[in-house]
Amino acid sequence: MSSAVVLVLPDRTLRQSLHDWLSLALHQCTIVAVRSDEAVAVAQSKSPSVILIDIDPAEANPLQLIRRVKEAAPRAKIIALTFDDHEALRQEVTAAGATACVRKSTLSDEFLAMIRAASKAHQNPGPQLSSPPRPSTKPATGPKNRRTTIA
Repeated sequence: MSSAVVLVLPDRTLRQSLHDWLSLALHQCTIVAVRSDEAVAVAQSKSPSVILIDIDPAEANPLQLIRRVKEAAPRAKIIALTFDDHEALRQEVTAAGATACVRKSTLSDEFLAMIRAASKAHQNPGPQLSSPPRPSTKPATGPKNRRTTIA
């Protein structure tokens, strides 16, 4: 069974780029990229293991979006993407229902490991991970018939 990763990003270019990168890196997952106004409906219909939400200052209320998405998919691990790394923002995002707050500048192997760990925890509920596992050094390959969606 393939787990779903939902990307909630207002910027189409960033949405496309992150979708393409994660599709290659997380070949076992179905990647769905949507705008903020589609996030709640997609979270309900896909039952994702991981939801990445861009905390964009131009968006009306990103903390409310996190709350609504968490209600729609309570088992999902929500990771907030932000430019800021302030403790106050991290606390607000966590209080709204996010599992983690990650700076966009740290989108790397560590970030992929966090998504993989959250996806596996969703498929096999059990003890929570205190830190992400080390990233795999194997090249990303996957089935040819994987479904991906970009809105």
